[in-house]
Amino acid sequence: MNMTSTISWSLIWSVYPYMPYPNNGLMYAFEPWSGHFDYDGGAIWTGAHTMQFTEVGWTILGGEMLSGGGSYVVYTCPKRKQITIVVEKLEGNCLRCAGAKTTDEQVDLSLAGFPEMPTSLSLW
Repeated sequence: MNMTSTISWSLIWSVYPYMPYPNNGLMYAFEPWSGHFDYDGGAIWTGAHTMQFTEVGWTILGGEMLSGGGSYVVYTCPKRKQITIVVEKLEGNCLRCAGAKTTDEQVDLSLAGFPEMPTSLSLW
């Protein structure tokens, strides 16, 4: 089964920073009574890179871990006339990848076997 996920324990994390597992939300309100909040742009953009370029009903064609760290996932619409390829190079700022490093690398992707080859390609 092809699946991908982003786990955020809470949309708004409101736990004192010295407690276990800090920074596990998309937004932070360490003193919620003050009305002040912060957000982690990295976590929000991780979701946005998938959600901006796919829609409900799209499926995962495949993906792999990259040798220099990170991964890619290929999504397609139900009629396979559009694709989205999300490449991420996450470096050790999260609970699961603490201290992990990525390196620059060239990634070659082949669209061979795709029923209808895209007529244009955009890089965001």
